[in-house]
Formats: sequence, C-alpha cells, structure tokens
Amino acid sequence: MVIASDFETRSYKSLAFRFGRQFLFFVVCLLGAAGIIYAIERNAFEKYENNTINDHNLDAIETDRARETEHFLNTTGFPVIKEFVEEHGIGAEKMKEFVQELHKRIYYKENTTVPNHYYYDNLYRQTTYLESYILVLSVLTTVGWGHVTPITIGAKAFVALIAIIGIPLFFIMIVSGSQIVIRLVKDVLRKCCRGYRVDLIYKPIICAILLTYVMLTSAAIAAMEGFDYHAALWYSLMSLTTVGFGDVIQYGQHIEIKYGKEARDAGLAVFLLCWLVTGFILIGALLLGVIYDNWGDKKTVQFNNIYKANNDDELIENMEEDY
Repeated sequence: MVIASDFETRSYKSLAFRFGRQFLFFVVCLLGAAGIIYAIERNAFEKYENNTINDHNLDAIETDRARETEHFLNTTGFPVIKEFVEEHGIGAEKMKEFVQELHKRIYYKENTTVPNHYYYDNLYRQTTYLESYILVLSVLTTVGWGHVTPITIGAKAFVALIAIIGIPLFFIMIVSGSQIVIRLVKDVLRKCCRGYRVDLIYKPIICAILLTYVMLTSAAIAAMEGFDYHAALWYSLMSLTTVGFGDVIQYGQHIEIKYGKEARDAGLAVFLLCWLVTGFILIGALLLGVIYDNWGDKKTVQFNNIYKANNDDELIENMEEDY
C-alpha cells in the first residue's frame, strides 16, 4: 500500500481554488497595508512641511532630491571619476570614500561634514504609494532589500505588526502553490515517462525548471531595469533566496549606485510581485518535495506495518469465527 499526501488526492480545481483565494487575500492585504503606511508617512510629512513638528522629531523626507543626486552621479559623475581613477591608478577604497563624500555634499547642497549614519539613514524615503507598496512587498516576502524603509514610529510599528502576521500567511500561500507544482510535475511525468520511478525524478525536474526560470527572468529584469545580465542574475539570486542585500548591483560600463526602477514604475512593481511569488513557489516545491520524501517515507513504513498488523489480527479473528 502506498500513501498519497493530501494534495495528491485532491482535485486540481480544489487546489487551484485554495491557492487563488489565498493569493487574492495576500494581494488585498499588500495593497491595503501599503495604503496605510503611505497615509501614515504622508500625514507626518505634511505636518513637517507645515512646521507643526520640528525636524528633530521627524527626519526630512528627501526622496526626490536623493534620486536627483543619484541620477546626476550615475549619468555625469561616475564616468568621469572612473576614467580619472583608472588613469592615475587610485585604489578602490580611496575612490569609494571620495564618491561617498561627493554624493553626500551634492545631496545636502553645501560643504558640510554630516555624520555618515545620518546621511545613510536619510537618503531614501518612501513618499509615494508605489514606494510603500515595495516596502510592504519586501517585508511580507522577507526579501528586505532595505532601499525603502519606514520613517515614523507609527509606520515602523505597523510594519512590525504586518511582518508578524503577514509573513506566516505568505508562506502558507507559497506552500499551497508549491503543492500544485509538485502535483502537476508528477502527473506529467507519469504520462510521459512510464516505466520510470516518478518519485526519484520529479525533484531534479523541478530544480531544472527553477534554474531556467531564474535565468530567463534575470534576462527580462536586465532589459527592464537596465542592468547587466550578471548583475540581474545576482539580484535574482539574492532576492529569491531572501538574502536581500540591496547592495550596489550595477557593474556595467559605469560604476553606479543602482537600486532599480520598481519604486517608480507601476508595471515593473506588478511584475516584481508575480516574479517573486512564482519563484518562491518553485523553490517551495523543491524543498517540500525533499521534506515530504524524507519524512513521508518513514511515515509510510510505519503506517504499512500498522496496517499489516491490523489486517493479520482481523484475519485470525475471521478464521476463529469460521472454525
């Protein structure tokens, strides 16, 4: 007797309905939470603009100016700096210090010695709904890129709350999607690879699908974001493994501080949601297959032994009744 897991005995319609319901709930929570954070931050920003609170209680929200500085350095400053550094053989660390100081002074539009922690803490602020959306998405998926962060105490408290509640719900949804993938791959293999043990080959197939997915979507991200392919591949791997460095990921002709356009492009932000969910589902299918096979085989043996023992007892009882 072979034990089939619950999702392997349920209909595709039932599995799809469960996942669809969970995904819809996730999207509603994502959009709603982004709206709440945007409202909290925007309200605080308006109070700051109206001078109803001082900048000691609320740091200035400088997103637009920071992005203008980044754009200027990326398009004008870095090519010149790189050429100068290569010509004079200046070390990478010295160049890094110089670029950081240059970025800082352009950002503040004055010759000032601002502490590094203040500069980096105040560089990127979410002032738009789309940036709040990216913040919530990075929290719920545990990617945590870090280039968009909450500012006010209220926003930070709310982010902590949605992390505690939302992250487990997100991974419940991922497990539901992963079960559909495992079921689908196994059914296809049973039809196409008769004579082979499906339980032995479905995990390598899922792994191959995952690698193909990462490579193809990295090419798409490179085209949409303007990254080099190897930078987009690094971005994909760091995101889908939930490492989420959020580091300098543009290593093309120019040395750039590049965090992507997802916080400024609605279409790209939607793509990012679908890309992350699909990638996590494939990774989840691979992990779930490994976990189920290692745990399920032992449970199968135990159940079969119990089943056999019970049947033997029933057989003896029936024989005693007959005689």
